[in-house]
Amino acid sequence: MPHVAMRCMLIVLPCVTGMAAAQLNIITNGDFESGNTAFSSDYSYSSGGNCCEGQYTVRANGSTFNGSFVNPPPSAPGSVLMMVVNGSTVPNQRIWYQAVPVIAGTTYAMRLRGCTAVAGGPAILQWQIDGSLIGASFSLPTTTAAWIDVPVVWTAPPGTTSAVVAVRNLNTSLFPNDFYIDELSMIPEPQCDPIDFNADGLFPDTQDIADFLTVFAGGPCPTGPSCGDIDFNNDGLFPDTLDIEALLSVFAGGACL
Repeated sequence: MPHVAMRCMLIVLPCVTGMAAAQLNIITNGDFESGNTAFSSDYSYSSGGNCCEGQYTVRANGSTFNGSFVNPPPSAPGSVLMMVVNGSTVPNQRIWYQAVPVIAGTTYAMRLRGCTAVAGGPAILQWQIDGSLIGASFSLPTTTAAWIDVPVVWTAPPGTTSAVVAVRNLNTSLFPNDFYIDELSMIPEPQCDPIDFNADGLFPDTQDIADFLTVFAGGPCPTGPSCGDIDFNNDGLFPDTLDIEALLSVFAGGACL
């Protein structure tokens, strides 16, 4: 790969221009651009109009599903399709759910975007995993056309290899309880490498930092072939200055960045 000059920590470091790895969203079709596929719902699907509560569709304009629904702006740049929902009056129903593969001990950042379709209500959304609600619930705006994030962080328990991820609406009132969801994502948070970068058994020591910077700058491992990966935070971007920041953070007893 070609090398470019990169100024970092007051020195000029030659480094590979690593291609940004796309964040690994383990939710399939979370933006609904593939239509009504790859997920399930306890609500009923309609390819036409909206007859009743507890019904949903996937389309670009909510007003074509129900004439009372206010069409929102795109939930994200380039977004076209979304899940259009008339809230159910039946408790404990899942608006959306999907089985996903997970890695035990890995922490996942989860997010969706929600928007009110009819002023009032509003829907109260919360994530659910394997039947249990997790994190906080989020009330959507009482006004229309405003998207908000509904985030949560979850760590897969020991022995867990898959999970059923779901979204619930805790508001089961008859009206108004109509909304949109879009941009569902579940992304593993970066996991930093061991801070004994040079694998000499001494950690944390300043030699680990010195050796890391040498390899980061394109040089050989000073202690032979045993040095670790310069993508220290395993985010797929290397080498970048966040790897240095993450190394120093963990070295000081802090969190992986």
